[in-house]
Amino acid sequence: INSPDVAQAFDLQQESEEMRDRYGRSLFGQSLLMSRRLVEAGARYVTVGWDMAVRGDDTTSWDSHRDLTKINRDHLLPGLDRSLPPFLLDLEERGMLDDTLVLVCGEIGRTPKFLNRGNADGRDHWSYCFPALMTGAGIQQGAIYGESDEHAAYPLSDAVSPADIAATIYDRLGIDPETRIPGPQGRPVPIAEGGKVLERLI
Repeated sequence: INSPDVAQAFDLQQESEEMRDRYGRSLFGQSLLMSRRLVEAGARYVTVGWDMAVRGDDTTSWDSHRDLTKINRDHLLPGLDRSLPPFLLDLEERGMLDDTLVLVCGEIGRTPKFLNRGNADGRDHWSYCFPALMTGAGIQQGAIYGESDEHAAYPLSDAVSPADIAATIYDRLGIDPETRIPGPQGRPVPIAEGGKVLERLI
């Protein structure tokens, strides 16, 4: 955090206009560009959040519960498609993807059916099934792991738990997923309890 190189990484004006345009001039696109600069400057872990909702308007974030067809079609999916591929390509072109793990996911899925509570195009939280994208750091590119039922409601095969994702992240970072660290009471706590590394993706 105190590194001058990291401090300089926050100055996007050091990037060319062409590169900034390549990533897309959205908050998400420019945040991805900054994350690449931070990793180049020596940051070991970077989180990029999606554009947050403004003034209680949940139609700009992935945590939207209404008008989902329109929001996904007009804002969320185009924004992701616009900026994520140039980010991954830039990492690859710079030789950074081999040792940079990229994980794209939320913390929960969406109900497989639209709700009928005054909004026929809304969904609530759903913890049984949700997508995640992982690449870089030795993860097979283009591999598909797991399968859901026809409604994207429940896993059909190769179900993956959050602990499995955590174990795979630790493994790719060179940290033994079986490691235990002291918890609040000083007892050893597993860092990825019950998680298994997704070996078939590596």
